[in-house]
Amino acid sequence: MITFISNMRNKWKFGLAALIILVVVCAWLIFEFLPNNPVAICTMEARAGLVINLRDESGNPVEGATIITEQVPFFEEHKGVYGGLYEADGKYKFTVQKYGFFPYAGTIEIKKNNCHVIGQTLNIILKKINELSFETYSSDELFIKYPECYSVYGPTTSSHYLILEKADNKKIKIFQMKDLADEVWGGEECTPQEYIDGRMPKERLNIDSDGKKYEVWLYYGKNDIETQQELRGIFNSIIIK
Repeated sequence: MITFISNMRNKWKFGLAALIILVVVCAWLIFEFLPNNPVAICTMEARAGLVINLRDESGNPVEGATIITEQVPFFEEHKGVYGGLYEADGKYKFTVQKYGFFPYAGTIEIKKNNCHVIGQTLNIILKKINELSFETYSSDELFIKYPECYSVYGPTTSSHYLILEKADNKKIKIFQMKDLADEVWGGEECTPQEYIDGRMPKERLNIDSDGKKYEVWLYYGKNDIETQQELRGIFNSIIIK
């Protein structure tokens, strides 16, 4: 009987030791092969990768601005706070534009965890552009308001279009659709660098009023947002009489 009890105790000790070894091995396997981060329960919400708190130099919210990013242009706004790049991890260039302010350009890198992007918040102050002095152009058919730093050329008998120009690659051309054949959209002889520098129009817009159709071409260089905004301001001021 004593021998039996002794054998049972030995077996129990052996079984306990084997169980302890098994637990230690299993724990080692778990920590060795599972991710370092604990398993997370992911929510279904979409989180903004970038939030921009936009203010002017006086600290007032700047509303109605445009946030331009690569590939993901959608941004929501609420009282000067802009959110976008939802669940879009990666490195992005972005530009903040608001008429009357100098544009702001930057780069942001957004990382992601097991569930969502790790959102970043930027506090950006936009500086106001000094008020420009304006001139007006008036003919039998057109009225245009433009900054005084632009010069006006045409139209002439040989050239049917009106030009408002600040520099050779910073200008706006206005002409009627019936004279479109007199104008050239770029040209095969233009090099890519000439295109970048604004030698070819970046935008083709049109105005149609009471049967009078005008074509409006904007010329500006790559990333020249200030000139682009000036030219769009001129375009918005055009009135067909």
